[in-house]
Amino acid sequence: MSIKSIVIMCNGPSLRNVDLSTLDNVPTFGLNQAYKYYYKHDWWPTYHGCYDYLTNIRYKSKFCKLTLEINPIKRFFYITNLSNSDRFTHVKLNESQLGWNNSEKSFENFYAFGNSGTNACSTAICMGYNNLILLGADCNQVDEYDGVEIRNGKILFTKTPDHNPNYWFDYYFEKGDIINLPQKEKFHSNWWPKLAQKAKENNIRIVNCSDISTLKCFKKSTLEKELNLISGDHV
Repeated sequence: MSIKSIVIMCNGPSLRNVDLSTLDNVPTFGLNQAYKYYYKHDWWPTYHGCYDYLTNIRYKSKFCKLTLEINPIKRFFYITNLSNSDRFTHVKLNESQLGWNNSEKSFENFYAFGNSGTNACSTAICMGYNNLILLGADCNQVDEYDGVEIRNGKILFTKTPDHNPNYWFDYYFEKGDIINLPQKEKFHSNWWPKLAQKAKENNIRIVNCSDISTLKCFKKSTLEKELNLISGDHV
């Protein structure tokens, strides 16, 4: 079996420490509001996706614009049907089915897998990637910090944070944004181990290069080591 590698860029704060230019020669998968960083710094992933309903609704016009304009992103994966671009794939989440149905055709009936990071991994596997490198999969979110209020089980941003401890750039969320509480146990602690087990059963290699990650279910490695292995065509 040939090795097909990809970097899954979750949005945790450890990604602040990564020199993104080192990723220029490897496929990458970015998520959610990270598109703000792409515009500001003119750095673009290979793929971009969003698997969160609130984010899809609030940023629908932004995501649609992203799919239609000229930029280096090859393919987009969103759970709302927001574009007629040839590069856009509407991922129809089937929340009554959990796991993954490992096929390109499965995006019409995509088994939900808990959170954006795990769903991005599942999407990459459906595209044929079998060596997944995690960055920013820190899973150490805090609920309360400057500029946020918790209302009815959701987080309201009353201002754009001067420092956002949960994400790799401070303007990831802005004034007026409303998001679900992280619910670490429900959407993160439970789902990453399920992904790890499913990957093991299907000979999919996943390594965690997030240097402050609380995840224990994947082999730890460093980005430098993994990039060297990719360049040598072995893992």
